[in-house]
Amino acid sequence: MQVFYEGKPLPGEEIKAISKIEGKVMTLVKTNGQGVARIPVTRDAEWMLLVRHRDPAKKVSEKFDETVFVSTLVMVAR
Repeated sequence: MQVFYEGKPLPGEEIKAISKIEGKVMTLVKTNGQGVARIPVTRDAEWMLLVRHRDPAKKVSEKFDETVFVSTLVMVAR
């Protein structure tokens, strides 16, 4: 999986792999310098992949000091 933000690869971000069957985070990996991560899928199931990215450059003075972006991908592994 490769993660992008504003059209550029996003290095060093955590990706959580959550199994619907287990109902919890089964794997936590980080993207490499090119924003790529290998996510081991341990069983046939529905999976949710979740990435959160914080951008302090998108702060609004006196209101909040960063903006958080969340991307979610749901897939079925067979």
